[in-house]
Order: sequence, then C-alpha cells, then structure tokens
Amino acid sequence: MYRIVDGAKVPAKVAHLSSLPEVEWAVPDCIWQLPPLGPPSSSSSSSSSGRSQAAGRQGRRRLAQAGAQPNDPLYTSKPQWHLPAISAPQAWETVGGAAVKTCVVDSGMATSHTDLPTPLKGWNTVPVMSGSTLLGFPQAGQASFTDYADRYGHGTRVAGILAAQTDNGIGVAGLAYEAPLLVCRIFNASTGGYSSSIDRCIDLCLAEGAKVFSLSLGSNMSQSEPDAFTKAMYKKIKDAGALVVAASGNGGRRLDQDSIVERSTWQLPAALAHPDFGFDNVIAVAATMKDGAGSVKLWTNSDYAPSFVQLSAPGDDIWTTAAGSAQYATGSGTSYATPLVSGAAAMVWAAAQAAGRSVTYLQVKQALLGSVDVYASLATKVTTGGQLNVAAAIQAILSQGVPRPPPRPPPPPPPTIQGLDRRPGQFWRFYLNSSWYQMLMLDTATATLQQCTDACKSEPRCLFYTFLAYPPDEIPTDGNLFTYCDDPNKNEFGLAPNCMLWSGDAVRCPPFSEDYSNSCQCTDSTTAANLASIESGRVIRPSPPPPPPASGKGGSKSRWLVGSSSWS
Repeated sequence: MYRIVDGAKVPAKVAHLSSLPEVEWAVPDCIWQLPPLGPPSSSSSSSSSGRSQAAGRQGRRRLAQAGAQPNDPLYTSKPQWHLPAISAPQAWETVGGAAVKTCVVDSGMATSHTDLPTPLKGWNTVPVMSGSTLLGFPQAGQASFTDYADRYGHGTRVAGILAAQTDNGIGVAGLAYEAPLLVCRIFNASTGGYSSSIDRCIDLCLAEGAKVFSLSLGSNMSQSEPDAFTKAMYKKIKDAGALVVAASGNGGRRLDQDSIVERSTWQLPAALAHPDFGFDNVIAVAATMKDGAGSVKLWTNSDYAPSFVQLSAPGDDIWTTAAGSAQYATGSGTSYATPLVSGAAAMVWAAAQAAGRSVTYLQVKQALLGSVDVYASLATKVTTGGQLNVAAAIQAILSQGVPRPPPRPPPPPPPTIQGLDRRPGQFWRFYLNSSWYQMLMLDTATATLQQCTDACKSEPRCLFYTFLAYPPDEIPTDGNLFTYCDDPNKNEFGLAPNCMLWSGDAVRCPPFSEDYSNSCQCTDSTTAANLASIESGRVIRPSPPPPPPASGKGGSKSRWLVGSSSWS
C-alpha cells in the first residue's frame, strides 16, 4: 500500500498511476464500514454455573452420545434455536465440535471471556492514526501486532456463534466448539477497516494454514465488477485451496433483479460468489427467521439473490457471547448466519480428514449446498432453495458417493439484438457527476431508439443508455431534467432529453421513494408517465485482450494500492 505525499487527491493519483504503461493496476484503499451490532442483552452472571473449564472439557465428550444435549444454560433457556434448526446436535453425535483452522476477520475477540476459547493465534492490522494522518501499521514484534482484543463487539459475537465452548455449564453453545480459531482484527471501536488490513489478515491466516475464512463484513462493489485489488486478495485464498464464507448483506433487497446495472450495490466479498467472477470457493449466505413451528423464512432484512446467494442459515434472535459487562447478547443479521455456515464448513472438512479422505474446497462446498433443508419460502431467495443442515453435510462428505452438485444458477437474459442488453419499459436513473454522462436534448440525431443506441455504441466511454420517446404533440420544451433527491422540492429545468448515456462506472440511483435521506442528485423526468416509449439498456462490448507481458529491464508491471496522507 502506498501513501500519497504530494497532496494529490486519491482519484487523481489512481488515474495517473493507471495511465503509466509499467503499472498493471492502481486502486484506492477502500474503507469497510463497521457492521451493525444489534441489541445487547442483560444476561450475564445468571448464565454461569461456576463450573471449571476442565470439567467442561470432560463434559463435551458427552455430546458424542445419541440424544445428549449441551448443559449450557442459554442453550435451553432462551433458547439457542439456531443450533437445532441446522441439526447441530446430530452433527455433534458424529464428530463432536472438531473443525479445521478457521480465520475470523472482524473486530477481534474478547480476550477474557470465560466462554470463548483462546485462539490459535490473533493479530491486529488496524492502521495507526494521529487524527486523520496515517502513521503506519502494527508490525511483527510490537505488542500492538498481537492485540486482537475486541473494542467494538461484533467479532466477539461472531466467534461465539462459531466456536463458543460447549457443554461447559456456562453461557451459550457454539457450533464448531473445538475449532482452532485464527482471529484477525481490522476494526476499532468506532472506525471502519481498510482493504489493505483485510489483505494482511488473509496473508497471516493463510501462512497458518487456514482452510475456512469467516467474513461477516461487507462493502458495496461501487462498480459493475470487483476492482483488481479485491480480485487479487481473494485469488490468494482460492489458490491456497481455502473456502470463503461471506454475509450477503442486510438491505432486504433482491440483488440480481436488474442484471449488471445493480452490481454497484452488491456487497463484497459475498458478490464474488456470482458465476461471472470466477470465485467458486466463495459461499454467499442469507439469513432466515422462524416462521411458525418447524419452518423458516427469509429474515426480513436479508439481502438475497437466487443467482449467487447460495444458501441460508438462521440469522434472527441469535444468542451468543458479547464483549463488555453484558457477556452475552442476542442479535440479528447475515453476520450472525455466516459463522454458522463457516463453522459447518470447518466441521465437514475435519470429518473428511478424520476419515482419511483428502477433500477440496469444492467437495466441502458441494456437501454443504447439496444437503440443505429445502423450504418453499426460500425457493426464489437462494440458489439451493434451502437452509444449512450441518449433520446432513457431514454425512454427505463421509458417504461413498459424490454429493450432488448445487443447482445451476439461472442464466442471464440473452441480448435480444446484437450488441445490446435491452430492457423495454424500464427507466434507469443514475447519480449525476459520479461518472461520464451525456444528455442529448431532443436532438434530431438521436430521435429514434436506433440512433440513441448507435450513439452509445460509437462512444467508447458509454455503457448504459435510456431512450425516451415523446408523443409528437407533447414534446416538452421546458421539461424537468433532474431533481435533487435529498430535496424533492428543489429542481433544475431545461430541455428534456430523449437520449441519456452513461459510462460503465455510473452508480445506479435507489428506487423512487419518499425517503430521500440517503440519496443525492439523480437523473429524473417528470414526464415519464406521458411517454410513448421508454427503453433502457446496456451495450455489450467484447472483453479487452489481456495486456502484453512487460519487456525490457522493467520486469513485470507494478500494482498500486493507493491511500491518502489525510485518510479523510
């Protein structure tokens, strides 16, 4: 990662470096926002029986007996409904809590919680700041480098769901309670993390042999595909033969409804699970909630996408460990569903190893996706149409046959005419000033749809178009060109466009809504209802050829991850 020292802005520096022939790519060091915690609980000392951890370790062997239940008080008193819902007790009968090394990248983990294991190793990769000035990063040999103590609380909750000590007479039960945890902290109490911190965590965990990465975090993709640095980060995990389990997001949205246009709002790293991106080692997880006795449905605020969010797990009213004086808390979200799937993956992998079978991440993934409990309520929400069943997944990996592969995602709609992905009747809105755009105001050169699409095809910067056909007797001469979405009463007027073009990095506006608080200046049209014809679409351009190998003394091209001196 490189710091800007000449006062240039990050976008300008990225553009300059990207233009150099010896540079393969340059991208900003993006900020990842703190994930939401959810409400705290008042349960603390009442959940402890005072049993020693040694007694707990002896007791955990009971769970290998048929029908045995953990004696953790909150398992039955709250209860921890999510564990029976994924058949955890039946899985414990087979393998106990054994699991392979699992890396949790989050806000760290409480270091003195009596219901959490001591991690195999823990690190801190949070940048050292003085106000808004970057001073550096914790280095090996410094006490701060191994300070993984949780200042925020989110990582402690994730770790407890995944691997809280179980059958030890106190608190809660964890799924993979014997998992060797690798804990890497990227968040402080009130500041977001950086891509460079996540990258360092990946390197540290891979060096320790992590096979599963549990990532209950996310950042919007902000463009139509992941940037080069993101791809490079997660390619390291794939090349090492490890699995990534990631939260789909808590926006309550279907993510893949409008094909490529909506991709800027998809959450990374879960979006890497989309088949277009080539990361078959990534599992994207949605969250479920109870829906009467013995049934579940998608949690109200869970993001979903049948084309790449592959399965679900319980993510509502989940009791787990907490940092601070509360000791235990309940919360909801895809962050709470994700460690159940990562814990299950680690158990499936360990079960195969214990049976003397060498398996790949694809076989583990297929065992998980091919053994879900199918629910009608999830049929159009996730690829498998089902919820995690860890016991069935373990049996699938141990069986002689090959687990059935996950269902194929539905193919994207084919272009209806050469070179175009057309969406008749749709009016696409994009943020102004976020990228290159052009408004063609009742121009005779673009009076027809064909002329509008030809204009986009002929402009190398253009990827998206919207065409508006006005009835001959209703052509506006003083139409509404756009509004300020944070103030619907503030408009700017001019000749109404009949052809609007945008570049590929344009950011899609949210749907029309009375809530303008999170919006900004967007393209709009008050006369859209009176139009004879509306069509939006995308120009399908061939992929550019790979860059030629570098020649001469320069060697291979350099890669730049760019931050700023002020980090504002």
